[in-house]
Amino acid sequence: MNSSVDKKKELGLWLKLLLTKHGLRQNKLAAELGVTCQYVSQICVGKTSLPLNHFDRIHKLLLSQGASDDDLKKLSYLYVDSRVSLPDSMQISNDDYYHLLQELKGYVEKERVINACLETAVGTRNYDDAMQAILNTISTYAARQYCYIYRYEPAAVRLMYSWHAPDVPPIKGFELIDLPTPTLWDKTLEAHELINIYDPGETQLVPRDIAELFRRNNFRAVLGTGLWADGRLYGFIILASLKQIRRFSELEERVVLSAARVIQLLTERQTAAERQERAQAETDALLHGMPFPAFRFGGTGELVSLNAAGEQLLGSSAAELCGRDVADLFGVAPDSPFPVTLDLNGKSCSLTAVRQGEHTFYFCAPATA
Repeated sequence: MNSSVDKKKELGLWLKLLLTKHGLRQNKLAAELGVTCQYVSQICVGKTSLPLNHFDRIHKLLLSQGASDDDLKKLSYLYVDSRVSLPDSMQISNDDYYHLLQELKGYVEKERVINACLETAVGTRNYDDAMQAILNTISTYAARQYCYIYRYEPAAVRLMYSWHAPDVPPIKGFELIDLPTPTLWDKTLEAHELINIYDPGETQLVPRDIAELFRRNNFRAVLGTGLWADGRLYGFIILASLKQIRRFSELEERVVLSAARVIQLLTERQTAAERQERAQAETDALLHGMPFPAFRFGGTGELVSLNAAGEQLLGSSAAELCGRDVADLFGVAPDSPFPVTLDLNGKSCSLTAVRQGEHTFYFCAPATA
């Protein structure tokens, strides 16, 4: 590791790790320095040298975020080492470089595990169980004490799901929070921006009633993002901590965003299922109101429902008939040319098929001579 290219890579790698550890996204650093995100990205991979004025500002920024003296000392050594040749006593060793790489890999692996856990929620059939599994996953890996999912209501937000660490009590007073008018909090979420704050009771970003709850319960750091369905903001998810610590890290931000995307997928799936159930209920209501025999078959060809006239025609109850296929019930193939004249229980009937989406409806009428 004697070339200047290697030294710049070491510096970039260590800088990238410190940014991740202390919750500083590269786009935020770019805004702080007044440069492009591409420039910061090139520094973090060792393709661009770091000017002294930018290094000083980064150093002060990391110091304000609580970076340790040892971390900042190593950053300074690497910065100088990337520009001049240092004595051997000040060089970063191959072992240090290896451990640095391993620590970065640890962050990547942690994010992979979290995303895998979130993906399991997609396979959970029960919507409430899936929401709880998501809260358990992100709260456990983020090591924070509280996690909430809220839904917007007229002039208020209602708590839908909550999680708290085993070593802290549940907090009361968060079930329904009045929000009579749109706030900066709402506008931030509407703009698809993250809420990442510490000392949340002292910022204008938090609505007054929520800030009062935060102060009363000693919340010291809050991370939140909006929840969307059908292109509409319908709620938000927040992580909260009682500890006096730094802002949430970039990794924790990505975890919460991943959770929000999974929640969006599950919510849209749940909404579609509810719409389908309502549509089927309305269809069955019409079916049962028909005076002539009517039958509804599912996409795989099994009888799903029928009306009282259909039960009377076939001489059996719905419980006995549902699940059987068309050929079994009527002795005709589903692809037969309809209408078909049948003799059912001594009655001559004309069977007609109407396909609608994945369902097929069969209607019976007295056969005409």
